[in-house]
Amino acid sequence: MIDESRGRPPGLFPSPPARFRRVRGVFTLRACVGYGYCWCTMKQSITAADLRVALDNLFSDPVRLNLFKSTAAYIVYGAELDEVRALLPLLVKGKRPMAKDLTTADIRHDDLGNALWYLAEAIKAHPGIDSELRAKAARMQAQFIPSLAQLKAKYKKEAQMAAANRSQVSPMETDLKSIPTPDGRTVYDWVVEFLDSGDHINTLLDARSKVEADEPGVELALNRTRALALVTKARALVGEEAEKSNKLPKNAEAIVFGYFDTLAAFRTTARDDDEEPPAAVPAAAPAGV
Repeated sequence: MIDESRGRPPGLFPSPPARFRRVRGVFTLRACVGYGYCWCTMKQSITAADLRVALDNLFSDPVRLNLFKSTAAYIVYGAELDEVRALLPLLVKGKRPMAKDLTTADIRHDDLGNALWYLAEAIKAHPGIDSELRAKAARMQAQFIPSLAQLKAKYKKEAQMAAANRSQVSPMETDLKSIPTPDGRTVYDWVVEFLDSGDHINTLLDARSKVEADEPGVELALNRTRALALVTKARALVGEEAEKSNKLPKNAEAIVFGYFDTLAAFRTTARDDDEEPPAAVPAAAPAGV
């Protein structure tokens, strides 16, 4: 019987009824339905990169790995799991921009654009500003940030506008440097920062497209399917062995494969497949058997 004594977080993965049981180390149809309260359902959301991260953790966390090595599942599936993890992509920071990298870059770009637009509006509206400075601010605004609506554009469009406006900085340099900003610099510095932020968005988009072009679509899908099948079989065998053996803690499956559940649960609510998953918490040593 699968119950909370096996270590599932209460409330997150409810225990199926007692009638759902494993048979000969694998799930019967009814058992899988019961077990579907957690892994069998949520595993469909887990990405290939998540599987790579979780398998890397399994083979590097000393508590998880040592406990896994003490099971029959390791003898049957250990080598193949180690082999398939090398075939899965580690698409995390440093190789492919995460969604939050683009979000952070876009927030900076929009904040800089807002600052330029509102500064121009303030200069044009203030009755004590001379007409020449007002005209310079108006020209800057018309060229670089004519409307706040452009800050709502797609990432690619924002990057394209930054690239297109770059050539206008030099001809307007004298005017831009004559407009002071509250931080003691000039509008020239703010404009350059604004355009640089658009270029940074383009750099992130370019990095993402290059990685995507290198990703083997069919091969990646097959390796993900293979890894999911191996993990499902291995954890089923660990769970059954823990139920029947006095040599393993009853929550052995939760200890060994708990991070897989964490990632699968995370993906069911994440807004983007590239959203950075939670880091693994080192497994606590079993209290005893």
